[in-house]
Amino acid sequence: MIRKLQYAAGAGQVDPLPRRAGARAGLAAAAAGALLAAALSPLAAAPASASTAGVGPVDPSTGFPSWFSDGTVRLQLCYMADAGCLSEPPNVGAPASYPDNFPEEAFWFAAEAAGGNLGLYEAALEGAHTNGVVEPGEQMGFGRLRFIVENILPNASYTITHPYGVNVFTSEADPKNPALGRIRATLDSGVCAPSPTVPCDWAGVGAAFLGDYKAGSTATFLRQVGAAPGTLGDINTPRAVTGAPSGTNAVIVAGP
Repeated sequence: MIRKLQYAAGAGQVDPLPRRAGARAGLAAAAAGALLAAALSPLAAAPASASTAGVGPVDPSTGFPSWFSDGTVRLQLCYMADAGCLSEPPNVGAPASYPDNFPEEAFWFAAEAAGGNLGLYEAALEGAHTNGVVEPGEQMGFGRLRFIVENILPNASYTITHPYGVNVFTSEADPKNPALGRIRATLDSGVCAPSPTVPCDWAGVGAAFLGDYKAGSTATFLRQVGAAPGTLGDINTPRAVTGAPSGTNAVIVAGP
C-alpha cells in the first residue's frame, strides 16, 4: 500500500527568497481523500540568513520566544484572533493578553496532511504550558511529529516517509475491530521542563526541530506552492508544499 499526499500549509509571513521545489511536490493519482488545511504563523517576520537559524529573545509580554528561524525566515508565535492561527485567545472579541486572554497552546509552525488510510500527519513547533493551563513561569515548547494510520493490517511493519525523515512502526490491533490494525504515534522532541528557578531551554527546542533533523539547527519550514507574497500559505486552502529538508514534500505510507 502506498499513499502519496499533498500537504496543506497555512498563513505565515516570510521573506521573499525563492525556495526550490522538491521532487515530489505534486499529488499522486493514487492518493485518495481530502487534505486537511494546516497553519503556519501569519505574523510579520524579518528576513533571516543561514547564520541566524535558531531562536529569538523571549518576549516579556508572553514568556515565549519572539521568533524561531530556519535560517531563511523567522516565524513568530501565532495566537491572535482572526489572524489565521490554529489557536486563538479564549475571548476572541478582546485583544490577546498574557495570561488573562491567551490560549493554552500556540504554534510557531504547524503543517498537516490526511487522506486514504492516513488519518493525520502533523509536523509542528509548538508552545504550551507544563500543566495545560496558562500560568506564568510554566511556558514550555517542543517539536512534534504525529502519525495516525487506520484500516491497515494488525501486527505488521509500515514505513512512513515524510518531509522530516523516515519512521518505521509496527501496527497494533484496533480495539474496536481486532481484525484491523492502526498506528497512533506522537513523537515529541526538545521538550523543556521549566522550574521556578530554571526557564525553558528555548534554543534546545528549536534545535530539536524536527524528526531526522532534530540534532543541530532548526530544519527548514514547509511552505505552500503558490503562497501569497509575504506568507507561508493559507490555513483554509490545502495545497502542495515545498521546502522539505528530506526532499520528500509528501507523506508516503508503505506496508503490506
